[in-house]
Amino acid sequence: MRAIAKLLLSTDFSAGGAIAFERALRLAVKSKARLYTLHVESKSSSDEEWGQFRHMRSLLGCWTMTHLRKPPRAIEAELGI
Repeated sequence: MRAIAKLLLSTDFSAGGAIAFERALRLAVKSKARLYTLHVESKSSSDEEWGQFRHMRSLLGCWTMTHLRKPPRAIEAELGI
């Protein structure tokens, strides 16, 4: 079986998209894959929904995988994602 190197998640940043993002992030971390997101705008998307995905660092912190104050590049180097 081939290892996963890259993941692509298409999302409209809805509540359901947040669940899919969490699962994709978990898979990317586990397999040390790079995670790409593609924003697919829906008619109901809003700036509020867009802001839901700014919390990836805190999600990784809750999983005790990184420190909350590390910059994105340091997290990328540490976790390989």
